[in-house]
Amino acid sequence: MRQIRAKSRMIKNDKRAISAVITTILLVLIAIVAVLIVYSFVIPMIKEGLGKGKSCFDLIDQVSINLDSGYTCYEDSETDVMIDLGFEENAEIAGLIFSIKKEGSAWRYELSNNTESDPVGVRMCGKTVGKLEIPNPGEARTYVFPKGGIKLVEVAVVLSNGEVCQSISATLDKCEADIC
Repeated sequence: MRQIRAKSRMIKNDKRAISAVITTILLVLIAIVAVLIVYSFVIPMIKEGLGKGKSCFDLIDQVSINLDSGYTCYEDSETDVMIDLGFEENAEIAGLIFSIKKEGSAWRYELSNNTESDPVGVRMCGKTVGKLEIPNPGEARTYVFPKGGIKLVEVAVVLSNGEVCQSISATLDKCEADIC
């Protein structure tokens, strides 16, 4: 019995055993606080950054240059490009940016709903003048550009928040007949 009491007094008097426990608890608390700080600052930044790219990511494979329609081709005097948009109703498309290229030269056209065709020189297939229209979900539009012999076209979607999505491109063939 004396030995047990002597050992218990030794443990009570040994301050090192108590400080090791306190140190361990403090280290665990510091780790928890560090995780909470990282979570509160880093996670919102990541979510914000991903949110911007997510809207364009949702449009991947839903916007295409329709080469099979017969309406996307070039002539000597003008170039016709049909754009198919298969995006969902909630996608907020504000416009399209076309880049048409020919032998070391490139022309850029920014189109949105109600853009007048006269100042930019682009018209809708079947119309000579008037306001241009961006396709609605599931629709297609053919735009006629005043530059002929264009063999490469790129199209980028502009979202209503101003974000410009990555462009898609296509190499055009010569038109078999007068399309528009």
